[in-house]
Amino acid sequence: MIRLVICLVALLAAPPLAAQEMTKAEEAAYTALWQMSNEALARRGAGDMAGAETLFADVLALVERDLPGEVLTRAAALHNLAGVRADLGRLAEAEAMAREALSIRRAEGGETGAITSTERLLSSILHDLERTEEARAFLDSVVTATLEDPDSDRSRLIEDFAGLAVLTAEAGDTAMAMALLGQLEPLLPDLTAPDAARSFVALGRVQSLAGEPVLAEAAYRESAARSATIPADEPRWTVQDRVNVIGNLASMLLAQGREIEAEPLFRQALAMGDAGGVAPLVRANLLDGLGMALAAGGHLQAAYDAQRAGLDLRLAALPPNHA
Repeated sequence: MIRLVICLVALLAAPPLAAQEMTKAEEAAYTALWQMSNEALARRGAGDMAGAETLFADVLALVERDLPGEVLTRAAALHNLAGVRADLGRLAEAEAMAREALSIRRAEGGETGAITSTERLLSSILHDLERTEEARAFLDSVVTATLEDPDSDRSRLIEDFAGLAVLTAEAGDTAMAMALLGQLEPLLPDLTAPDAARSFVALGRVQSLAGEPVLAEAAYRESAARSATIPADEPRWTVQDRVNVIGNLASMLLAQGREIEAEPLFRQALAMGDAGGVAPLVRANLLDGLGMALAAGGHLQAAYDAQRAGLDLRLAALPPNHA
């Protein structure tokens, strides 16, 4: 999933000082902050994660240097930098920054949406760190807070609910996960296209964990069919979402010993991400899957090349001081 939930509105919200009380230096700082943040968003959207990371780091440095009293602005900057570092695979750094952002937002009475945004980010990071119970607890908090606050933004409620079902299954309770997804079934006709596609992705994952590969494949195929109808410029259905759908289907076919069908799907998913917008670790997972499909078909050198490329992406994501 794309985990970078940009807090641009929070980051660029009007400062507590009245406009006429702002100094020239503060005005200059906010102008620079706006420009760098927009450039970071553009680079991230173009798949230039490293460029986006550099700019978000500059934003944080600017806030700490020129706007030291703006603690919630600093929290937003920490959140954004944590998100892009997580996408780069620098998960330990990302977790520490996201936790600091969450601590500030909670302590300073941040809005529900800002708090749940960082809880959602932490859930994603912890999931990638294979700390499923912690990840589930944060996403459960997101869903609960969203339902309890009548003024909260509910645009991601279905996505969060489906994600909670997946984490519940990964924590070992597939029956409860299916019960959660069952609550979404009557809503399907009225869901947005991205939410419907995500719901079937979640169903596929849960069915897979429940040991039902045929049902899982059917769910992933339904998600792929719905994904194909979503316009390319739909902001809530990214390139990475599309890539993940194809990769999930390929993985399920591979798990059933159908490597001949899986191989072209892994290649399709990789090609879809060639233009950018896909996190390096997602590409690494696809390359691993392609390698396994090739090895199962007896193409050992090609399998080695694919999995070596995946390993290189993982090694590139390690911090410079990694031993």
